[in-house]
Amino acid sequence: MSDDRNKLKLGKGSYFVKTQLRQLEQEDDTWEADFFPIPSSDVGREYVWLGLVLSHAHENVLAHWTVKEPPSVNDLARLLAEAIRRPLTRFAHRPRILHLRNKPEWSELLPHLKQVGIQVIFQDSLPKWDKTFGDLQAQVEQIGRAREAPPTQQFPRVKAAVSKQPQFAGTSDQGKVRIYTLDVFLPKRAVSRSFLKKKSGISRLIEIRGDQTLEDLHNTIFDAFDRDDEHLYEFQLGQSPKDPHGPTYGSRELGEDQSGVASETTIDSLRLRVGRSFGYLFDFGDNWWHQVNVEAIEDKVPDGKFPKVTKRIGKSPQQYPDEEDHGDDDDE
Repeated sequence: MSDDRNKLKLGKGSYFVKTQLRQLEQEDDTWEADFFPIPSSDVGREYVWLGLVLSHAHENVLAHWTVKEPPSVNDLARLLAEAIRRPLTRFAHRPRILHLRNKPEWSELLPHLKQVGIQVIFQDSLPKWDKTFGDLQAQVEQIGRAREAPPTQQFPRVKAAVSKQPQFAGTSDQGKVRIYTLDVFLPKRAVSRSFLKKKSGISRLIEIRGDQTLEDLHNTIFDAFDRDDEHLYEFQLGQSPKDPHGPTYGSRELGEDQSGVASETTIDSLRLRVGRSFGYLFDFGDNWWHQVNVEAIEDKVPDGKFPKVTKRIGKSPQQYPDEEDHGDDDDE
């Protein structure tokens, strides 16, 4: 693995932001986290690594994360941050104790976990993890032996941990290009689960073609709010901007744990309708939340270059707050 991938990255541009994690409720719970190699269906790739976080309090998986290379300390940080901030069950919270496999590559994350109040215990075995996935080792060995079988031998394909939403190529109606008018704004208060329909903050009105992508929309929003430092981003098409179970489309770097890659997802493929609202999150460190309202959809595309900003309300806020608001995450 490259040195960049192994170098721990926290704070801006990452999932693991200590100032935010410390604000979440802490439960009297013990978690186990680890990665396990499983056979890959990709040509030329023998394994992928499945990361899971399990709780001693119940049988449900808190978070999962699949990587195509042996997991780095950044992969562990991402996996744990997902379990804390956006667990698949219950609500966002921190555990008091975390059990990890005794691996030297995890050690760089330990002082940061301590700063968010999580005690780490290294163990040679993880009882719950090993019990849940004990048969995977036998499966891996069995498939390894089967690789020596004749080429006609068929093996089960490994499915991604998250099912993909269907993608629709091209426009909604063959030969027709649509233009979408989207109102993108920064609410003055937190966006409610039911989505506020009346904007209450700084906004930008954007026109975009249906055959353009969510990445095109991201780039337009980036420029419209006068930002100059790129970070990870995500569009959320669920029941709320923070809905971890709804379809999400974002940066390619987010990997397979999303419904689709923004650069490959057209606006038309989302099957939007007038009145629909969805969320857009920029910078997983500073968490710039936006609400996007679909104001109009027209079949006739006017002349000109798209996407384009047609209206601006309010002055763009600074991309980064004053240094004293960042706390110790500025040094990460």
